Amino acid sequence: MYKVLFQNENIIAVEKEQGFPCEPSKDDGDCLIDAVKRNEDHSAELCHRLDRNTGGIVLMARSSGILELMEQAQKDKLITKTYAAVVVGNAFTRFGDGKSFVTLKAYHFKDAKLGRVYIYDSPRKLARPIETRVRPVTYYPGSCTTLLEVILGTGRTHQIRAHLAHTGFPVAGDGKYGKNTDNKRLGFRYQALWARKIEFDRSICEKTGLPRVLDSTPRFETVKKKG
Repeated sequence: MYKVLFQNENIIAVEKEQGFPCEPSKDDGDCLIDAVKRNEDHSAELCHRLDRNTGGIVLMARSSGILELMEQAQKDKLITKTYAAVVVGNAFTRFGDGKSFVTLKAYHFKDAKLGRVYIYDSPRKLARPIETRVRPVTYYPGSCTTLLEVILGTGRTHQIRAHLAHTGFPVAGDGKYGKNTDNKRLGFRYQALWARKIEFDRSICEKTGLPRVLDSTPRFETVKKKG
């Protein structure tokens, strides 16, 4: 369900599989934080979270002091998170030639009762500003999908999935913000979204012993075909 990418006396960095929740839920048995507490360090605490069906790098602190340091570093934008996403459609038509990132800005409203978020182009009551940076990498004409690099400027709930869907390029396999017809055609078991890289400011590395960059290779699960 996970593998350790890096650990020292301050931090445990793991690669989480898709479909494995970060925290306990009434609908799931095991979860990432419980497994890491059980197998690595009972004092480990999540520095941040990924959606259940998103795979990739998750950081955990081994003390309350390091947890506070990492949480503040994220607020101060001393940590940069890059995701890989496969989206439906030719994203080069919307986001340029791929030589540089395009910054997308919008407004994010979370409906806690429905468990989903809504994205607006202009300010709305209770909607919070978001920023998502996008760079198209490869277009696959056979499936009509595009591999994107995505950098979070803000870290709101479902931000990448909802923001990309709002632009007309939903993440492939996303049952909440995508289209069922596309998802069935493409055959991804989960949303094709992966936290593939985390970069740290030098000051954070000096205080924690982390390397400047942690990398993870996306492994998107597909549905096994019958027959």
